[in-house]
Amino acid sequence: MHKMDEVETAKFNDNKLAELAETLEGADRQVVREALSEILQLREQEQKLQQELQEQKRHLKEAVAFLSNWAEGFDSIIQNPVNLKNEDLLQTRYHALRESAKNLVASSRLKVKNIMRHHE
Repeated sequence: MHKMDEVETAKFNDNKLAELAETLEGADRQVVREALSEILQLREQEQKLQQELQEQKRHLKEAVAFLSNWAEGFDSIIQNPVNLKNEDLLQTRYHALRESAKNLVASSRLKVKNIMRHHE
């Protein structure tokens, strides 16, 4: 059953319960009304939980994409061999590698901070 069909069916059932409550008297009417109220509250909670789940999935996808990019960044650093006999190239390369590593570390710390903030 599609989500829209489920929603329509649920609304139909809610209406039927409300109609049933109106045909009853006293304690029976109160029981049905309370049951309907509880059903509506549970449905609201379910909606909120579904929204939270979607948000968590989005955060997870962001984290996976970030870590993939992070891995690619490190991969690009280690893919370029350094000629250890060429001191000028070695000095230039060392500083470039150091800056790349600093950037990766800084971006990871920021990402971890963002992830932790969303899970508080």
